[in-house]
Amino acid sequence: LDDSLVAIEPARRFALRDRERALLEAYGTRWWRGDAACRFHRGFVDHVTTSAARIPAMFEQAPLLRSISIGDYETTGLALFEHTRARRLRRLELRLAPSSSDAFLDRIPELVGLRHLAITGVGGSGSVHHRASAETIDRFFACPTLTQLEVLDFWQAGATGGHLVPVLETAPVFALRLSATEESPFDALLRSPHAGKLEILRVGLYGEQDLLGPMVTSPHLQNLRALEVNSWSRGL
Repeated sequence: LDDSLVAIEPARRFALRDRERALLEAYGTRWWRGDAACRFHRGFVDHVTTSAARIPAMFEQAPLLRSISIGDYETTGLALFEHTRARRLRRLELRLAPSSSDAFLDRIPELVGLRHLAITGVGGSGSVHHRASAETIDRFFACPTLTQLEVLDFWQAGATGGHLVPVLETAPVFALRLSATEESPFDALLRSPHAGKLEILRVGLYGEQDLLGPMVTSPHLQNLRALEVNSWSRGL
């Protein structure tokens, strides 16, 4: 089960988690003998967390693979495009590595099945976070792939309102996760009538921003079924 369950009623969600645990205890080793962390869908491996170099092998071991999280930060995962099944991917999670972000953005339109994209900053050594350059962020938000997304996760990466509003206008996005940096994208979000399509919103607030009140009262966010707020300010 993935975190899309956030919008499901708690009692139902807990029951699903219990059922998941029981099924994995009974059948997990029969369903998957690989060494990558995985999730199942109807008894088949649907998601793996792996290194970029092992992605082609994962496609061979899990023929119905639809979701990949790239766990290493030094490469963006150009090996992903070496396998024809990459076109079937619906979900991809990674960091934009400085050394290969341009090459990755050139090729991401090949992922015609992609519906969920999670980008976390720019990859660095270990847990060190390096913010993406303005040029990289602009290129990312100009990518035609964004118009097909249902879930966009752009965390600690410097998105602005000018980047976000066109995505809301053109993409069938119902779930959004993003954080404010120097130029907050939330003011534009609160003013956009296209934000009414959002059902799940996860935000990170920094500094002294007082946005929680405006978010829960915004007329354009009344269709939310789940709101998650992480705050690093003294006011919340």
